[in-house]
Amino acid sequence: MGKLRKIYRLLGLVFPFIYIASDENLVLTILFPLSFLLLVIELLRFKFPQLSQKYFQIFSLIAKKREEKTLLGTTYLVWGTLITILFFEKEIAVLALLFLIFGDI
Repeated sequence: MGKLRKIYRLLGLVFPFIYIASDENLVLTILFPLSFLLLVIELLRFKFPQLSQKYFQIFSLIAKKREEKTLLGTTYLVWGTLITILFFEKEIAVLALLFLIFGDI
C-alpha cells in the first residue's frame, strides 16, 4: 500500500479523537450524514460507471484497484465507526477504532 494511502487512513483517527474530546452526540452528528452521503456516492458510482472512472482518476493514489467493483474502504470505515460508537461504551469503542485504524495501516 502506498504511503499516501497510509497517511489517508490515519485521517480516520479524527473520529476517536473527536469522541474522546467531546461526546457521543457530536461524533454521531458528523457520522450519520457522512455515512449516508458515502452510501449515496457508492450507489451513484455503481449506477454510473463514468462517475466511478472519474473518481478513480482523481483518487488513484489512495484508492485500491479492487475497490472499482466493491465498496470503498472509506465507506466500511465510516459505517463501522458509526456502528461501533452506537453499540459500545465509549472506552471500548475508542479502543476498537484505534485497533481498526492502526491495524489497517
